[in-house]
This record gives sequence, C-alpha cells and structure tokens, in this order.
Amino acid sequence: MNHILLEKYASLEQMEIQGDLERILDAIRYEIKINNNKLGDWAIWNETYQFIQDHNPSYIKNNLSNDELVTLGINVMVFVNKDKKIVATRKYPHNSSWPVAELIQYIQNSPNLLSHHFKESTVYGLVTLSNTLLLIASRPILRNDKTGPIMGTLIFGKFFDQALSQAITQRLRLNIRFYSFQEAQQHLNLQPALTALAAPKPFVVLPKNNQLVEGFTWFYDLNNQPSLLIHLSKNRPIYQQGLQLLNRFLVALTLSGFLFLGISLLLIRQLVLSRLFQLVRDVQIITRSGDVSQRVQVVGQDELAVLSQEINAMLDSLEDKSQALAVEKEKTESLLNNILPISIAQRMKQGETMIAEHFDHATILFSDIVGFTQWAAHTTPARLVEILNQIFSEFDFIADQYGLEKIKTIGDAYMVVAGVPKPCEAHMEIMALMALEMRDKVFELNKLFNFDISIRIGISTGEVIAGIIGKRKFAYDLWGDVVNTAARMESHGVAGKIQCTETIYQLLQSTFEFENRGLIEVKGKGSMQTYFLVGKKTPPCLLPPPNELIYSNHLPNNRH
Repeated sequence: MNHILLEKYASLEQMEIQGDLERILDAIRYEIKINNNKLGDWAIWNETYQFIQDHNPSYIKNNLSNDELVTLGINVMVFVNKDKKIVATRKYPHNSSWPVAELIQYIQNSPNLLSHHFKESTVYGLVTLSNTLLLIASRPILRNDKTGPIMGTLIFGKFFDQALSQAITQRLRLNIRFYSFQEAQQHLNLQPALTALAAPKPFVVLPKNNQLVEGFTWFYDLNNQPSLLIHLSKNRPIYQQGLQLLNRFLVALTLSGFLFLGISLLLIRQLVLSRLFQLVRDVQIITRSGDVSQRVQVVGQDELAVLSQEINAMLDSLEDKSQALAVEKEKTESLLNNILPISIAQRMKQGETMIAEHFDHATILFSDIVGFTQWAAHTTPARLVEILNQIFSEFDFIADQYGLEKIKTIGDAYMVVAGVPKPCEAHMEIMALMALEMRDKVFELNKLFNFDISIRIGISTGEVIAGIIGKRKFAYDLWGDVVNTAARMESHGVAGKIQCTETIYQLLQSTFEFENRGLIEVKGKGSMQTYFLVGKKTPPCLLPPPNELIYSNHLPNNRH
C-alpha cells in the first residue's frame, strides 16, 4: 500500500518535471524565433538587395557597426549571393577567436540553408560547430515590397553562450544546466540519463534522493540530431508531501484502531456513547455547512476529549489556511490586473482562453532613451535601474491620468496605446498630450536629478489587432502595420523630438503645432513624409479632462 501511494506522488512529480522541461524547450525555441524575426527586417530591405549585387562597402560601414550588432544581439552575419558565393561576413566581437570559416564551410555543406525557392522561405534552428552552439536563421534577400527575383541569402547567427543560458534560467526561475553533445558524453554522472534518453524517451526523470529529483531532455539541431542536453534539478515537495501524508495516514490509522478498541470496551457506558454521537453530529454539521469557524464540544479529559481537541486544532489550521488562501487569491487578482487590462483579466477569469480583437482606430507611441547602450556601460546596475524606474514610473502616472494602456517596456523602450482595449474618440489628441508631457517630464527630471538624458518619441495611428499570447507568462500585445510604423517613427526620429506620421499631422494640425521634417527614408517603408509635434495650440482648459474623455459606451470599462 505504501508503494502504491508513493507511486502516485512520483507520477505527479514526473508530470511537473516534464512540464518544466517543456517550458525550457519553449524558451529556447522562442530565442531562435526572435533571431529569425530580426533577420526578416534585414533580408527584406532594398539596401541589402542592392548590396548583394554591387558589394558597396558603404552598406557595411553605415549599417553594420558594433553598436548595431549589439543592438540586434547578433554575433555573426553572412551574405551569400544567388550563385551561393560568400559576399561578406561580420562577427561580433571582432576580436573573438571563434572561426567564421567553420560556419562558412557548414553553410556551404548545408543546401537547406541556401536553397530558398520561394519568397516566404525561412530556415532556423540550432547548429553545433567545434563545441560552439549557434542559433542560426536563413532567409532569401528581397526588396522592401517582398518582390524578387531572389538575389541571395542572408544568415544570422547568435551564440548559445553562458549569458543566454543564464538569461533563460533567470527568466524561468529554474535550476538548469546546459551541455553540448560532446560535453554530455564526457560526464560520467550523466550516463544513466543519456542511456534512458537513447531508449528513446523524450523526457527522463530520475530521483537523486528523497530531497532532489532531476529531469533530462535533448534539444535537436537542424539535422534532427541531439545537440543540447537540458539538465533540470528540483527539490521534491510533492514526494515529501506524499511521505508526510503516508506517515500521517499510518498515524491516523493507528489512532483510529486504538479509538475503535476503546469504543468497543466502553459500549456499556451510555455516557461515552452519547458523547461520541454528539461529536459525530458536531462534525457532520461543520462538514455540511462548510463553516470551518465552528468548533466541536470538548467534554471531559479522556480520549474523546483529546480527539475533540485535535479536531478543533485541525479546524483552527483549516481556518487559518482558508484565510491565507483568500489573501493570496486577492494578491493574485491584483497582480493579474497589473499585468493585463482589467476588462481583459475579467474575461480570462470567466474562462475565455482565446482573446483577440480588431480595433479600427488606435494610436500607438514608442519612446526610447537615446544612447542608452553607451550610457548603461558607464552606469552601475543599481543606478541604471533606479533611473529607469524613476522615468517609467512618471510615464506610467501620465498614462493613467489619460486613461491609456501601457503595453510593455523592453530595456529602455516604452510602448503605450490609446483606444485599446476600450475605444476612445479622442485617441490621437490624448496620445499627443501624453507625448508632450513625456518630453517635458524628461526635461524636468534632468533638471531635478541632474540627469543628462534625452528621448526619441514616435507616434502612428491606424487599425490594430490586440490579444493575449502565450500559455505561460502570457501578455497583452498588439499587432499590425501601425505598430511597426510607430516603432520606425521612434527609431528614425531625433533626440528630444516627437515624430509623427502625415495622418496624425492632417488630423491634429488645427489644435497642435507641428514642424515639417520632410521626406525621410524609413527601413521597410521607403520614403515617408513626417512631422515633429512641437506643442498644442488649444489651451488645456478647452480639452476634456483626462478622467472625462469620451469613450464608447458599448464596450467594457477601461482600466483605472
């Protein structure tokens, strides 16, 4: 019986470990997809399309500086023309001893990386080179409008190094070790796991002792060969609970036996029987009502009295745990409301699993701290986080004042939307006021705290899709051309300026002041007419206060 009970808890433990291993595999796949998505902006670009034909060195000089590679998070770039000849390579850091020649040889021996027969073709995954693991992505080189003919192939590579493995470990909050195939073969203590994985089994769970359990799985490379061994180590709370429950069960069983014997010996004593019946009635009343604040009567000092006291002690414990559970539930709901819009969080709690909505009218703002990479390199981590928290907290306060929805922050970038998830008639006007206040707030913080910080702000308006993505660590996010356009307005902007599209200028020029920037070349968009938002013409008193802005009445209330 002991074996059966512990087997059930071991099965639950195994399910938990397998779930964590799946999370780790998903995290690695996510990093690979991010690498592939970054590649898309460069492979489908007129300047890359021209460079692969004329080999103009100014393309390398203007676009592939160390700062750009750091920003991209890429370690190696390989340009291959349509004749499958290497045109150019770039690696970061430049003084690293890692041999690019080995990657080139691998590429030339891998037709699937160079054979793109259609424009949407893409190949990405993990490869092993001289004990170096590399996240790799390959796409055909096309014009901005995705027209051909295909002129070659662009390949991005990113090291699966200690920094990336630590980032995954910290993000998942798990105790993980990663081994290349060669490293795994050299560890004697990993041989039992390798033997079990060769069975084959996708996951292997091996208890180390009563306190620790280990899980193993392979991540396969582009050739469907095992290349990265994932080793997860965890404590065994489920198994320990099983042991404790088993011990308590045995104790309870023993006590029940003694109690039964005692009752049998005292059947002739009506007083004892009446007390026992009363105890049973009290327990039944509590059980049926579900009210654990009630208590059973304690009469006398014999075994029944002790049992009544133990029941009351158990009820005390249940009541404490029930109250603690209620507090934790309230904290959880509060945390969920901070992560998601309140209306979206309510829909998820009601059981909706797929939330995706189309909004015809929305305005999106991106901001970015100019020169953040260089500035961060000369700032202590504590000071860096303190300054970013000060700036973003001010931005959050402004967004709350105008009823806007903050979407996310990525490093030093800040993204906010007006008109989502609750449509707003004045979404462009509100976002313009938000942008002006952000610009002025940074200037104010510079004077107040002796900062030397400037930001770029980009704004675009149009239709957008919003919804929930992910099953674990899910997030409310936006998709659509307007998102990319707003990001480009920021990245192609000027420090201390608010760059807007022509649509925003046309609709707001009567109430706001603009400066014509003229035509600029925007990556992925071509030439665009843009404007700088300078200030507002209409005094603040003529615009509705932030908390009285007109929203559509047929949709859920906005977040406050």
